[in-house]
Amino acid sequence: MTDVSDEWAQLALQGPKSKELLLGFLPEEALPKKYYHFVPEVEVANVRCMLSRTGYTGEWGYELYCRPEDAETLFGRANITNILKPFNTVSCAVSAAWVWLGGRFPDTIDVISTSHYRAPIRGRRVRVFNRKAPRDHIATIGTLQVTTPARTACDLALLPATEHPGREAAAMIYAMMDSGRCKPRDCLDILDENRYWANAPRARTFFEYLAPCF
Repeated sequence: MTDVSDEWAQLALQGPKSKELLLGFLPEEALPKKYYHFVPEVEVANVRCMLSRTGYTGEWGYELYCRPEDAETLFGRANITNILKPFNTVSCAVSAAWVWLGGRFPDTIDVISTSHYRAPIRGRRVRVFNRKAPRDHIATIGTLQVTTPARTACDLALLPATEHPGREAAAMIYAMMDSGRCKPRDCLDILDENRYWANAPRARTFFEYLAPCF
């Protein structure tokens, strides 16, 4: 028996939205059908992986195994974010967009929490969003709790102009939708359930404008 642990990196995608998220990258017939079954090779976001229907959370979930050098993609960004964010918070808004899309690391650390954090982390302000986040708005990547792409797009569209330049937020939303991770209709459904969020009417107008494009 040979220990090959160092030759693999693992991404655990767990929770009620895990299958829906994977279907943004793979057809349903490519997914393992039964618990503790696996598919030897699939391609997710241009990365070749082994995909298994396993997990330790008790939720519906999957685990993807890839080469360590490929783990600096989604899993790598999730791991970095999880290290930086305050304990027991959910990454959201610009931080979540960076997890899903990559690019330049954000200037703020955005989290959903009922607490307030005055001290910066690694020179970055912790920006707290005290909005409800039901379970179907949250994805688990490794050990990181992060808002789903659709909820992330909503949080970006809801940002006041004083908090983030509108063009930058719009560009991240376009990129999220162009990658197939979510659609305007997904965001409109979330806003329908949360009509009293600040800036919700403006965000709704924005997604209605985008809807014919996606």
